[in-house]
Amino acid sequence: MSPAFDAGGGAGRIAGGEPLALARGISHVENESDGFEALLERLDGRTGRARRIGITGPPGAGKST
Repeated sequence: MSPAFDAGGGAGRIAGGEPLALARGISHVENESDGFEALLERLDGRTGRARRIGITGPPGAGKST
C-alpha cells in the first residue's frame, strides 16, 4: 500500500504540473480516501476558468482518444 496522499503538499505539486502528483490526486479523489475533500478545496481556487466535461458512449467507441 502506498503512503497517504498529503492534500496540502499534493495540491501544490499538482498545480506545479507534476504528472505523478496529478495521478495520485485523481486516485485519491476517485477512491474517496481520507481527506479527499481537502484536496478538492485546495485546488478549487486554482482552477480559474477551467471547465469540466464528460464523454459518454459505449465500450470501444474511442472515448479516450
